[in-house]
Amino acid sequence: MAKEGKNELAQQEIRDIFGELYKALDDAYWSATTIIDKDRIRGAQEGIFDILTELNRAHIQSNTEKLKELASKVGDVNKRLDALKKDIDKVVQRIEVATRVAKAIDKVLTQAAKYFKV
Repeated sequence: MAKEGKNELAQQEIRDIFGELYKALDDAYWSATTIIDKDRIRGAQEGIFDILTELNRAHIQSNTEKLKELASKVGDVNKRLDALKKDIDKVVQRIEVATRVAKAIDKVLTQAAKYFKV
């Protein structure tokens, strides 16, 4: 798992990246056009919240079983995020919100793959 080093993220950095996406999804929720779209965004946001909660719990050490379990959850959430990213411009009315969400999802997908090795 991740160790702090030149090319690897620290836990705080990965928490910040997921936190940015969580906030962007909140904006997307309020900008979404239908209840179905709002539910879809909220579902993704709940997955991000779960990940943030686990990351914040007791400053998980990089080689613990809990972190390995979390990596599995991250993989599942990433699949939903990838699908949401493909549709975000159809789901959210405000272009700037859709763009921000898409960029935040890209960043999470890229950095989570490095950090969690998923």
